[in-house]
Amino acid sequence: MLNREFLIAAATFMEIEPLIKCSTFLSDSFSSSGVRVITGKFNRDTDNNKDYDDKRNSLYDKKREEDDNNFTIIVTGAGVINAAHGLTVYLESCIKNYKNLIIIQTGIAGVFEGSGLKIGDIAVASSDTYIHTGVSLNSEDLSSYPLNQLPFELVHNCPESKSGKFIFDKELIKRACSNIKESLVKEATSRIEDKTCNAAIGDFITVSTITAAPEQADHIFKAFDRPCMESMEGAASAHIAKLYNIGFIQVR
Repeated sequence: MLNREFLIAAATFMEIEPLIKCSTFLSDSFSSSGVRVITGKFNRDTDNNKDYDDKRNSLYDKKREEDDNNFTIIVTGAGVINAAHGLTVYLESCIKNYKNLIIIQTGIAGVFEGSGLKIGDIAVASSDTYIHTGVSLNSEDLSSYPLNQLPFELVHNCPESKSGKFIFDKELIKRACSNIKESLVKEATSRIEDKTCNAAIGDFITVSTITAAPEQADHIFKAFDRPCMESMEGAASAHIAKLYNIGFIQVR
């Protein structure tokens, strides 16, 4: 993924703080609506972990250098509205050319028991679906899933968006998962106590309510063809990426 600019989106600062602490910190600012924008540079080693703490209150007032190791993080807030708003604010105000941009949505997620994944595993989304988007023909909430398709597309020339679904570039997600697996192997001895930590590719769903009841989780898992994870932002971020024709990866 050389010659790419990375825009990393996370719902909360907590989810992205480990990356910041092992990177070179450049700047930290807020939009008028509270979207946090942090810029940094990927370190080739982690000897500079204190860099963030030393420099977080200083602003990098020169134009950011053209460098593949540079990244921008936006902390959007949780939920679909916050995710869509945060990305749009940044893209409209800060980006002139989307050609080499890749949006990486990341953070924590809920894992479905039947997916084969466990707590601590990593998944790269092959698709994401708003589960509350569609036409409900049943008055009972649980049994209404999956919903019937909308009679119109959410995004022009994206027929799967009638079901609130967004399908991602196969080659891009394959490369992302391969890179993650390679990194897990390299870091296993020094960083990961549980050496059975896995990385996989699978379908995600996006919810507005956290699924806490086992019966509901089981129903949703079956209704949406065995997704591996659920989040509260993924489909919204994918939706914005699709509107702007920007490459998109979701890793959780």
